[in-house]
Amino acid sequence: MRKVAFVLILGATSCSVIQSASPLTASPLTTSPLAILPLTTLPLPILPLPTIPDAIKVPAGQSLARAYLGRGTQNYACQKDAASGAYTWAFQAPEAELFGAQNVKVATHYGGPTWEAPDGSKVVGAVQARSESAPSIPWLLLAAKSTAGSGLFGKTTFIQRLSTTGGAAPTGGCDAAAGQVSRVPYTSVYAFYEAAVVSTPPPAY
Repeated sequence: MRKVAFVLILGATSCSVIQSASPLTASPLTTSPLAILPLTTLPLPILPLPTIPDAIKVPAGQSLARAYLGRGTQNYACQKDAASGAYTWAFQAPEAELFGAQNVKVATHYGGPTWEAPDGSKVVGAVQARSESAPSIPWLLLAAKSTAGSGLFGKTTFIQRLSTTGGAAPTGGCDAAAGQVSRVPYTSVYAFYEAAVVSTPPPAY
């Protein structure tokens, strides 16, 4: 069980790590105002990734294409559990934004789960495996269920959710009559993979 959470923030020339023993009470991030720029103008370096558990490693033949910091909320609604009859918090959808170098917004993340870039490309994932990271949400391996567009996410084959902080469902009860929705802040690193390009040597003469 991981007791220490990491938030990775990539600047123009360096990467800093903010360490917190309590993800939900970490100091606020100091960042520049958000911006949305054409992806062709952005430096898009790859964030350093943590050690990845075997359970959520991508299959052979995949190449890491990009990795971004995600910030937002995991949203839960109060619903009646069919088995117990009790009202509990049920996961609904993520609501987050992904950031690259210099805190530039490069994508949005929402139900599906879906990741969509400003160029219109998107990928919808399906969970294949998980690695628990209590008290935060699990790390995940997702396969691309569908893609659209030829831009940033058009060739995505797998996604990993890594280095999570926060986002877990509330532990207390809820009252369905109040129509309660709980938006729990979280951060994570999202790594996107594409099929590796296999080079064919020229024929010998």
